[in-house]
Amino acid sequence: MQACCPYCGVVLDPPPKTTQECPACCGNVHVEWVAGTSERCLMTDADVEDNEKAWGSCDLRAHRRLG
Repeated sequence: MQACCPYCGVVLDPPPKTTQECPACCGNVHVEWVAGTSERCLMTDADVEDNEKAWGSCDLRAHRRLG
């Protein structure tokens, strides 16, 4: 599966492993654990804020953040 910038959709090759700037649009592409899951995905700045709020409401006994 290809990793695409969540802002402009350009394919990021190789896929980022940490937060980095998109070479096409210069947006900050964050690599984050999705709240309540064991999945990682690419997020925008706004997505990160929403995800952090969701982590606050997660039952951390049932879902542990890996990392």
